[in-house]
Amino acid sequence: MAIFNEILAGRFNKALIKLFNMKSAPAAPSAALGSEIIPALTMFYGAEARALEGWQRYGQAPSAAAGGAGNITIIQFLNPAGSKIMVVFEKLLYSNNNAATTFVLVTYGITGIGIGIGTSSTNVGLDNRASPSSVLQITTKNGTAAGQNGVAILKAPILANSNLEIITTDIQELTLAPGSFFQFGTNAVNQSVDVTSIWRERPLEDSELSL
Repeated sequence: MAIFNEILAGRFNKALIKLFNMKSAPAAPSAALGSEIIPALTMFYGAEARALEGWQRYGQAPSAAAGGAGNITIIQFLNPAGSKIMVVFEKLLYSNNNAATTFVLVTYGITGIGIGIGTSSTNVGLDNRASPSSVLQITTKNGTAAGQNGVAILKAPILANSNLEIITTDIQELTLAPGSFFQFGTNAVNQSVDVTSIWRERPLEDSELSL
């Protein structure tokens, strides 16, 4: 007899099996657990459990030096097209390490109008149970007067030698699907840019690939 409401998203099945150490590994662990607990879609119960749900966590703090008179500095975070990976930023901290107040600008766009493809982030894993290498590619630019690409999603002034938390609650987490990027910079020339970032990644489900 078929099991009603069988879960076909593998990472949720695997998380339930691992969390409760289910030796028999039933095809639908939620049904097997139904008499004792009621599994729900919201499964987050601590950062240490992200790996059970198929998430890998990473962190990196890229810096881009001031480019000199007339030049604007930009840092880009790119999720390459075709990666089949969803990226979710949990923390983004913009640091103004310059001697003057500046105007922070964050933009979002697609790969075709980015500033080029950087190297994949390696050895930035925050959980040694998982891969230390991220799909995310980080690129910097500080040699031209050209500003950022994409659509502005944040504009804010920031005092000299101070920080701006871009994400302050979980509802403000920023997603980055394959083929898209975020760029961080300022409207002022000859200023450095520093961004502290923590993010998580997981493979897209088959249902997401067809969207």
